[in-house]
Amino acid sequence: MNAALGTGGVVLGVVGSIGAIITLAMGLRADRPELLRMSRTYAFMVLGGALVAFAAMERALITRDFSLRYVAENGSRATPALYNVATLWAALEGSILLWALVLSGYTVAVALKFRRRLSDHLVGWAMLTMFVVTLFFFGLMLGPANPFHTLANVPADGPGPNPLLQNHPLMAFHPPMLYLGYVGFTVPFAFAIAALVTGRLGEGWLVETRRWTLFAWAFLTVGIILGAWWSHEVLGWGGYWAWDPVENASFLPWLTGTAFIHSVMVQERRGMLRVWNLSLLCATFALTILGTFLTRSGVLDSVHAFSGLGHRTAAPRVLRSWIRRGHRGPGGLARRPGCARRRADRLAGLPRGGLPAEQRRLRRLRCSWCCWGRYLAHRRGARRRPRHGGRALLRADDHADRASSRSS
Repeated sequence: MNAALGTGGVVLGVVGSIGAIITLAMGLRADRPELLRMSRTYAFMVLGGALVAFAAMERALITRDFSLRYVAENGSRATPALYNVATLWAALEGSILLWALVLSGYTVAVALKFRRRLSDHLVGWAMLTMFVVTLFFFGLMLGPANPFHTLANVPADGPGPNPLLQNHPLMAFHPPMLYLGYVGFTVPFAFAIAALVTGRLGEGWLVETRRWTLFAWAFLTVGIILGAWWSHEVLGWGGYWAWDPVENASFLPWLTGTAFIHSVMVQERRGMLRVWNLSLLCATFALTILGTFLTRSGVLDSVHAFSGLGHRTAAPRVLRSWIRRGHRGPGGLARRPGCARRRADRLAGLPRGGLPAEQRRLRRLRCSWCCWGRYLAHRRGARRRPRHGGRALLRADDHADRASSRSS
């Protein structure tokens, strides 16, 4: 029952997204406002499908329905209630389901916010972009990341989530906060695409998306802070940040989002940095997709891939060994041997060229000081020459005028 109900919800989301894309495309092409206003109906339809699929998965986890492969691989009868609910976003398929739910909620929020301007082409193209993104994630759940895949042989129990996901209550709050931030950047991205398509690159679309950007940025900031708190208390890193690949993947969209929040004020006040702001929004959205993929796919050797902590000490040694080898081969970097030796010497703190490091720093300081002195002398000379030359020309002109007046 859970599999059929969840699959029905996913199919409803796919049908709603496809219907919205076709309807909005026809409305934008033929300039028919009545078709553009139907985007709100399709938004509620997609949200309904996402809610049904989400509720079906939660019901399967709570009732321990091990006929679903996702529950059999990530659930367990011994899992506490809080972590059993949070198991939904403990793996890739459930994370995509959560992403689709949050994105559907944002789509409905945009449709309600701009319900009086749904016939505007800017809002229409923005809604069309959001439905395309929604169709992508619902399509993933119908194909390679299907969370409602059933098993022929139903096990009696499952292994449960990874122990690292069951040792702190922040498991129930950290990923949803990150996803609220990740998915929230879809709204300004959609309006940026709409501004590019319609050619309305002024400041109007920025005013419409300012609060949405701040909303998403705030949730992403809170999610990163909660993740740092969790890692400090549980993983024993000795700090709040360890430059883990997945940590960096969540930090990159935060950087580009912060840059957009600051540079957008320049465009609003002076009309500058239009291309820069559009580029920042597109980069932020692309980085959110990348961060989600890296977090749950396990493509990188990371703590968030839940494969152990040994890579934190082994990775720097492997990198140093690659640099010292300096040859082409399995596990080696394609570098010349001489370059690799010099790089290894610099990492080891050995002198280069027969001079200790202190003497090299002093030599560089003297060279920079001499170059700076020559530059200042050149500037002083360049400033004086035009001034004296100008005075000489003025004197020559005065003499010529006096001579001509006397002759006359």
